[in-house]
Amino acid sequence: MNQSEFNYKLAPSVGILIIFTSTLLFSLSNNLPHGKGIPIFPRPGVLMFTVLVLVFIVVLPNIEIWISELYTLVLLLLIALSLFSLVSTLWSNVPLHSLKRATFIFVPMVCLFIITVCDKRPIETFWKVAFLLTVYGVMLSVIGVALTFWGTIVPTDFGKIQIMNIGSFKIGQTIHIMPPFIRISSLTGQPNSLASWLMITINLTLAQRLARRISQLKFIILGGLQAVALFLTVSRTGIGATVIIAVLLYWLTARKNSKILFMITIMITILIMLYIANHFTQVIFVFLEPLLKKGLSSRNLAWSLAWDHFSRRPLIGYGIGTSTMYISETIDILGAHNLFLTLLFEVGIFGFILVLAIWLLGLFGSCYIKKGLRCNFNMDNNIVVVSNTIFAVLVGLVFHEFFETYIFIDLFFSLYWIYIIGVALNHNAILMSCNNNDR
Repeated sequence: MNQSEFNYKLAPSVGILIIFTSTLLFSLSNNLPHGKGIPIFPRPGVLMFTVLVLVFIVVLPNIEIWISELYTLVLLLLIALSLFSLVSTLWSNVPLHSLKRATFIFVPMVCLFIITVCDKRPIETFWKVAFLLTVYGVMLSVIGVALTFWGTIVPTDFGKIQIMNIGSFKIGQTIHIMPPFIRISSLTGQPNSLASWLMITINLTLAQRLARRISQLKFIILGGLQAVALFLTVSRTGIGATVIIAVLLYWLTARKNSKILFMITIMITILIMLYIANHFTQVIFVFLEPLLKKGLSSRNLAWSLAWDHFSRRPLIGYGIGTSTMYISETIDILGAHNLFLTLLFEVGIFGFILVLAIWLLGLFGSCYIKKGLRCNFNMDNNIVVVSNTIFAVLVGLVFHEFFETYIFIDLFFSLYWIYIIGVALNHNAILMSCNNNDR
């Protein structure tokens, strides 16, 4: 092996793929009668953190540091947010928990952001990550749907699960029965978690089709499998965010005639779904009645608690990671189910402004790439589709995180959020768009 081959294997693009592959694998959990959400790999959080830091150390010698106003500004904001989260452990009621959360979330985010903005092939790497996540989403979907049709329902102390034997190995998923549906979770532990994963993977599948990196037949098969699984989660937030991202992505990318056809297709699909619902239930909203009665699933109580605590200490909050523990102990709900209230509760206005600035700069970066192209949006243009995907996902996540809290809690979502922002601010992606314009 010569030196150039060795350097290639240690390139940032390879490091990014290793990081996401390991994170996906370590995120898998099984559900069996003797335990819920059993990690397939022991101590997954430690493994994710260790792999990412090791990859960063190995890749660091091959990183060419460059100075850019946007990249430097976001890096400084991210470092400031990380340091403030660490300092917040000083006034946290659970300092060890806060220290662990700040370390295991923000250190990987800073490392991945640096690797991403220094990647020499950001567009190519983006598509490789997209393909990897698509495969992962299809795998989760196939397992979830297979367990739904062929799994055996087993009652446990923590609810009902579906189990299927594959040789000597047992695989299971937790289910929530909501007639006439069975809410599936596959290997993620919760229906809402599965829906959140599929929100990302389905739209990356769509993006690959818009860029013509996969055929229409593959898109129908792969996208269809994931769509069925998403529907079976019956997650209002996950489904709603998926639709928002998909519509925005397609609208930004498609030609004018395709947009008209797309809107007609959407309306026809809605009418067909309403007809089917009416045919099977006689009253069109009968199957939605349980959902409507539950409303926000007690989120309003968690939101009220979070806002009340924020108003008492608005500037610096109560420390990173404190809201989940306090709310779960007070009203038996796991967290505020709202990223923005969670941030206000934990890191106050100061931390909230830092996150908002990073988010907005990511959106600005995705628009800046398209501005560099100065050409009509074309589905064959990989750079445009990447830019539109980043923009659509960042916008869709605003809706998703208004009802859930995955960023800054779940490592994958934290990493993917900062990764797409890093791609949007990558100097090489901007140069590629300018070079494309010169041609």
